[in-house]
Amino acid sequence: MPITYDSANDKILYVAALLTGSAKQWYLANETRHKPDPQSGWCVWARYEDILKDFIAVHENWHEVQEAKRNIQMEFQKADELIKNYVSRMRTWNMVANLPRDLL
Repeated sequence: MPITYDSANDKILYVAALLTGSAKQWYLANETRHKPDPQSGWCVWARYEDILKDFIAVHENWHEVQEAKRNIQMEFQKADELIKNYVSRMRTWNMVANLPRDLL
């Protein structure tokens, strides 16, 4: 809605109003980053793209994804493990790794 939310501040405040849970907590802990610093007049989140970049950097767990991909490649069904338990574990790692669902 570019006409309704035409400034960076309007966009940031709109997105902030939609956040919940840990995302909302993150925003509240950092909300002063979109307000100008009284001394320098500079703000970290001067553009809407800046808050998105920071949000993704904090909330996207790259290491967890990589570990899940390694687990998928290295894992075998254990001798006494039920197939449903093995498939469940692999589907969980598949979801964490952001891989297409049809791989398993």
